[in-house]
Amino acid sequence: MKGNRVHPTSTESGIDNEYQSMRGCSIPEVELRGMSIKQLRTVYAEIGARCVVEGWIDKDGQLLTPEKCNLYDIKDRIIMKRTENKKCSYVELIATGPQKPTRFLSHWWGESVISMIRCLEQHCIDHGLSEKTSYYWICAYAINQHKIAEEMLTNPFLKTLSICEGTVSILDAKCVVYSRLWCIFELFKSVMSGNSKFEFDVYTEIDGDRRAVGINHGFIPSDHGESYLKKLRESKFPLDRILQAANVDIKQAQASVESDRKFLLSTITGRSADDAVVDNHAKSDELNNILRGIFVTPALQRIIKEKDVHTIFRCLDIVKASNARFIDLDLRDCSRFDDDILIRLADSLPPTLTRFSLWSTGSAVTVNGINASLRKIFGCPQLVSLVLSCTNIYDDGAKHIADALKINHSLKILLLIGNNIDDDGATHIADALNVNHTLETLDLSLNKIGTDGAKQFSDRLKVNHSLKTVVLYGNNIGDDGAKQIADALKVNKSLKTLHLSSNNIGDAGAKQIAEALKVNHSLEELNLSNNNINDDGAKQIADALKVNHSLKNLNLMNNKISAYCKKYLSKTLRELKSFRQDINIFL
Repeated sequence: MKGNRVHPTSTESGIDNEYQSMRGCSIPEVELRGMSIKQLRTVYAEIGARCVVEGWIDKDGQLLTPEKCNLYDIKDRIIMKRTENKKCSYVELIATGPQKPTRFLSHWWGESVISMIRCLEQHCIDHGLSEKTSYYWICAYAINQHKIAEEMLTNPFLKTLSICEGTVSILDAKCVVYSRLWCIFELFKSVMSGNSKFEFDVYTEIDGDRRAVGINHGFIPSDHGESYLKKLRESKFPLDRILQAANVDIKQAQASVESDRKFLLSTITGRSADDAVVDNHAKSDELNNILRGIFVTPALQRIIKEKDVHTIFRCLDIVKASNARFIDLDLRDCSRFDDDILIRLADSLPPTLTRFSLWSTGSAVTVNGINASLRKIFGCPQLVSLVLSCTNIYDDGAKHIADALKINHSLKILLLIGNNIDDDGATHIADALNVNHTLETLDLSLNKIGTDGAKQFSDRLKVNHSLKTVVLYGNNIGDDGAKQIADALKVNKSLKTLHLSSNNIGDAGAKQIAEALKVNHSLEELNLSNNNINDDGAKQIADALKVNHSLKNLNLMNNKISAYCKKYLSKTLRELKSFRQDINIFL
């Protein structure tokens, strides 16, 4: 055993007793030897108790500290030592039964044990997992180190990946992990398996912070489906490490054992072991693109804000070749974001993209840049959600969007918030609804469509059967516009959600909406907050609910409703709830 200890210490004797008290078990299936974070902390507790006391040294003869110890340092000192008598895997030594892993851990043995633990702790927090009952498959602990060759014959890596929900890749500070062919093989099986539900997460420890951060494909539980939460979380991932990973070339990856190298290359390329080479092979290029895209895409906003044009364009080339599905950019007040970068960005959107979001007010982007980019944005064949908010589209841009909508068959969600679109632009978009039958959500909040624009949408809503959500918040449609929308509600049977808040709607408009509610049987949510509705209009809407059986949520907050009328509305709500528990009125 390495190190310069001569006699056992009292601390080690205590640890020996703890191991002796462990019952252990036999787990014949290597793939069922997962390890919990609580169990990993047992390993680190032993490192902390013995490392300094025993004067452990690394392979270069330097004294180790607990924070620096990695798997190379503890393989003999802990794993082999503790399993010597039973000749079993470390997991079998400490477990009481099979521990099916939910995640496969891809990592380099040279990263510190504590760094791995911190990354997995953060992974558990992000995904809402239990540290005690969520298991990670970690090869050093799962494979019997006394019988490596024998257990490798059972293909434990492939078997484990087949039963896991995802892979967690630990990125070390120098990005060594992606120079190891075994890690590339694990990456290959994770991201090119054809299983769209298989998760691939990359975690790294933040230098000097004793915490970790992850980059994740899509949303994870802690994001609550919100792009800004995902962006806030991933913004802590070190940008220099991201750019370093963006330079990774798996063609340079190495394996210490030649037979391993041939097997791994054969699996990746699909060729025989003797014929397999990774240089210039299509699979290696595809894997390079995917890996680089995993890092660059979530950091694109930071790269555009902080890096030079050459770096920006190089990263956009990476995005173009990736299989990215989501790109969300808030570049408001970013003076360096100009037409050239926007057009290059639009040209770099990958065909796999399903959601694109851009906010750019206060940047150097002009209407010309927006218009030149729209055709390319709409050209993404799988695009489902498009957010172009605060981008100064104006009516001309609205016309370009309308033209694209007429031939687009994939988009379901379109948000055009705060773009200075008036009634002319609204007319163009409304016309597109005559022929577009896939769009389900349209948000034109904080524009200037007015009464005339409301009429245009009213006419289309009478015949459109695909829209389920329409948001016209802050468009000054007034009572006349409310009447137009109400006329559409009388015949429309598909709309589920309608937001008309902050539109200067008074009692006259409220009365028209009330009449529409008496015959409409599809609308489930109606937002009329922040208008000029008085008691008379509020009462008429409330009375309409006595015959309407579809509306579940009515928002009348911040209108001009008296305390007396609010009591009347509350009484009406109580009466309705006696036979409709799902209805709510917000005052």
